[in-house]
Amino acid sequence: MKGPVRNTTRREHDYQVEADMYLSGVYQSAIATKLGISQQQVSYDLKVLQKRWQESALVNIDVAKGKELARCDTVERWAWRSFKRSVRIAEKSIEMSRIAGEVKFAEKRVEREQLIGDPRFLTIVMQCIERRCKILGMDAPVRSELTGKNGGPIQIKAFDYSDAIAELKAADSMQIETSRQYVSDQSPATAI
Repeated sequence: MKGPVRNTTRREHDYQVEADMYLSGVYQSAIATKLGISQQQVSYDLKVLQKRWQESALVNIDVAKGKELARCDTVERWAWRSFKRSVRIAEKSIEMSRIAGEVKFAEKRVEREQLIGDPRFLTIVMQCIERRCKILGMDAPVRSELTGKNGGPIQIKAFDYSDAIAELKAADSMQIETSRQYVSDQSPATAI
């Protein structure tokens, strides 16, 4: 049985309705009934939608990667600028005075020292490089294994819950008995 022929506008509308209902957990048969199309058509439409979603995700991931790379570039550029500003010649003035007899001597001297720069900025540059490599997938895969003590196998100990269960049952029985006693104490006594 062939369903109604859908034009492009109707098909796109149906895609939107199918997507909303599908993502809400509605069965394909219910979607088909609502739209007046066959369940097979709904199945085909959902395959088209899933392909679109995958293509959209790939584009969005590339866009997100591009944004993060641009952000890394900006941070790295500022770190390099700050590092270059921190590389400079520091001048220190030293004034000394001494007295020789009754004559006072004043000596003024300027010391110059080449500063190598603030290493914190280089740390930021390295972090940007590492982040860029991670985003682009340039790092080698890291192997990780779960092991027990000293690299040996993981030891699994079975725990006997029977004692704990017995204690809980006893406490529960005591609480039920206490509740019954409380209820009976609260009941009005009927005296004749």
